[in-house]
Amino acid sequence: MKKNEFAVVLASDNRGILPLSVTVFSLLNTAGPDTFYKVYILSDGIDAGNRSKLEELAAPFDCRLEFIEISNILEEHDFPILNSGPYPPGDAYLSRSC
Repeated sequence: MKKNEFAVVLASDNRGILPLSVTVFSLLNTAGPDTFYKVYILSDGIDAGNRSKLEELAAPFDCRLEFIEISNILEEHDFPILNSGPYPPGDAYLSRSC
């Protein structure tokens, strides 16, 4: 039987590894037997140790996990940064301008 394939794109750096791990595990743990997820993680410098832990987390599931390093792309562009709002101080959040 052919499985239904879904591509999922997530983005994180080392600071967001816990919520990223929870998201990946929840997604894979609740997948039906006829579902195959291709999980692409846009990585802003996720280190080898954290990558390895995510790969171990996904290993028992029928899925594909791929890291795409984007830190060089982020450095090439001047994205506006917001440091205000209900977010923890020191964390940078991208804004969108219309």
